Amino acid sequence: MNDYEPPAPVVWSLDEIGDMTQILFSAETPLDGQNTIVWIAQYPCRLRKIEGLGKGAEINVRKSGTDIHLDENLALNDATKEAPELNWADYSYGDAVEVLIPKGGAPFVDVRLEFVRLK
Repeated sequence: MNDYEPPAPVVWSLDEIGDMTQILFSAETPLDGQNTIVWIAQYPCRLRKIEGLGKGAEINVRKSGTDIHLDENLALNDATKEAPELNWADYSYGDAVEVLIPKGGAPFVDVRLEFVRLK
């Protein structure tokens, strides 16, 4: 169960399917430098996938304000793009998941995060 709500102007959803948790994040007209906490981990898990869409935008994701998951920002375009190898991907209960948008796209940025529970 997750009762955390990120601040507007973002839209997000969280779906839990078996051991997989999917977070969909969408920011309309995001600002350069916009950082938004989208989830507080409710159990030990591993970030398995980062995907994004947004013409001219760049994204990254970090854990608890310090651990950046991508060595370089993921540059987005009109097609969904998947990030390469992830750093610092294991989460503990209470760790924050933050989407970083160092360069905003017009008119939107969509991000999909996929976590798997650790047993």
